[in-house]
Amino acid sequence: MDLPSTAKALAERVEAEATQAKVPVAVGIIDIHSSLVLQQRMNGAPAFSLELSGRKREGQLVAGVGVSGGTTEQDIAIVEAALLSEMSA
Repeated sequence: MDLPSTAKALAERVEAEATQAKVPVAVGIIDIHSSLVLQQRMNGAPAFSLELSGRKREGQLVAGVGVSGGTTEQDIAIVEAALLSEMSA
C-alpha cells in the first residue's frame, strides 16, 4: 500500500463529503506510529480545526483519520461516509 496516495485519496473523499454536507473541515491522517501523513484545511474551515483534526485519536497509537470543522455529529458523519466510500471503491 502506498500510504501517501491512500491518505490523499481518503482526504479527497472527506472533502467531497464535507462539501456535500456544506461543512468546511480540516482533515488529519496519521500512520500506525502516530506520525502525521497528511493534514489539510478546506477554505472556510476554522483555523483551529487543523489542530483539532490531529488530536482525535484519543491517545491511542493507531492509524487514523481525524476531521474537524462542524459539530461532533457532522464530523463523525463526514468521516464515516468517506470511509465507507473508500471501502466500496
